[in-house]
Amino acid sequence: MGKQIILGANLHIDGVSKLQILDNVSIPIPQSKTETWRGAGGMVDQEIQLGYEVLVAKFSIIGLDKDIQKYLTLAPSPNTAFTIRGYAMDDEENEIGIVATMRGLLKATEMDEISGDNLVKSSFEIACKYYKYEQDGEKIHEIDVNGAVMFIGGKDMRPKMKTLLGL
Repeated sequence: MGKQIILGANLHIDGVSKLQILDNVSIPIPQSKTETWRGAGGMVDQEIQLGYEVLVAKFSIIGLDKDIQKYLTLAPSPNTAFTIRGYAMDDEENEIGIVATMRGLLKATEMDEISGDNLVKSSFEIACKYYKYEQDGEKIHEIDVNGAVMFIGGKDMRPKMKTLLGL
């Protein structure tokens, strides 16, 4: 399979589609959190992996939306599902479905000034406590911060961790 071109995306909040007001959207990308360390007598610094950075999804909408406003809280809602569904095609014209499912803290980040001569855009971020990315039904990533799940690139990164921690 060659390169993939994203042709469209939609955001669902607790199953409610935001297609008509969605301006843009981006999914989280797992990024390693590292620290530089050099042991006593070491000749070269080393990068030590300490886990992953906070997973953040971003989106903006046209106008204000009461459904989204309801979820702006001080604490993450464990029950609110934010789902981004994408439609892509590769250079062989195979249709590809992309689904990113998230739960976490919804934060407002910016809102355009309201005036009579422009569309007002509101921007938001989701700091994810749970994130799952699937492509054509295949699970690629699943990270559950509170459930000790770390599945990256199709591989369980900590297969014995939950057992050893008594989870």
